Amino acid sequence: PEGAVVRYMPTNYSRGTSPKIATDPDAAFGYAPRVSGMDRVEMTLTHADITPDTWTMYHLGIIQVMPSPSIIYFSNLSWMTHLLVGEKLYMPESPTNDNLYDVYVSLKFSGEQFGGTGPTQVLCDQIILVRQMALTP
Repeated sequence: PEGAVVRYMPTNYSRGTSPKIATDPDAAFGYAPRVSGMDRVEMTLTHADITPDTWTMYHLGIIQVMPSPSIIYFSNLSWMTHLLVGEKLYMPESPTNDNLYDVYVSLKFSGEQFGGTGPTQVLCDQIILVRQMALTP
């Protein structure tokens, strides 16, 4: 339904010498934050699930957004690349709103570690949240 889909770009608050943003003409907005503290792929992703050097949409599943601090982040080693989803989407529950969202992330894995080219990095150009319609009693 109209208004059920929202798109956000995560923020990268990392410190250090590597740039926080990478330009990429194929990204949804032409650039994307780098995932800080990149460690290993979690969830149910394996290397077989990764198409290197290509933007791919991954399904995270349904979450219930809670008031702040409700955060989507991308690495076990760092929360620096994240989206404060509670601040953006939480609304008091009602018969038509139970704060359930189906979440997808668009990621690009590059570098030798992932079977790709260029520098080893993970980029996230968008997080897509699809509001689930509450079942009225």
